[in-house]
Amino acid sequence: MNNKELEIAKSLFNLQRIRILQAVKEKEKTVKEIAEILNEKPSRLYYHVHQLEDLGLLEVVREKQVGNLIQKYYKSVDKDRFPDEFTFTGKEAYDNADYIISQLYAFIDEALSKIYTDLNKKDYRKVSSEASIINVQLTKDEWREVNKKIREVISTRNSEEKGVKEWNVRYIIMSYLDDL
Repeated sequence: MNNKELEIAKSLFNLQRIRILQAVKEKEKTVKEIAEILNEKPSRLYYHVHQLEDLGLLEVVREKQVGNLIQKYYKSVDKDRFPDEFTFTGKEAYDNADYIISQLYAFIDEALSKIYTDLNKKDYRKVSSEASIINVQLTKDEWREVNKKIREVISTRNSEEKGVKEWNVRYIIMSYLDDL
């Protein structure tokens, strides 16, 4: 992975930046509009927006003069220009360990919050999260192969149903070898 690819991977491994990209996936928006959707202050998003723009993941599609200010409208670039999945392994994982761990905490915290909310709903049909724990015995090579196959199944999935609402789905896949 070259330096730019690594920076793109890190940006797409950042929960806040993913949320920004999803907010402007369909329609161009200002930072203020993005902030309203994400329930954030605009000042907390400017840095992330500029980083995404610098990496070519977000683009200014138009500008509008509002008083003395120029209001920029952003849209995420064509999804095919960047991957949906990154797996940090080897040297990249070791070199970016603190960053990876902090971002995993953010993803896990959001997932736990959604699961908690779903568990407290009165109607199980409105649940929008799921958690699974699977214990199996595998060799190290089998373990790697299973992880690879899981990622392949998820990333190659294309919806067959036309006219049905599609959702942004986030998978957090973690597995580890346990000697016990």
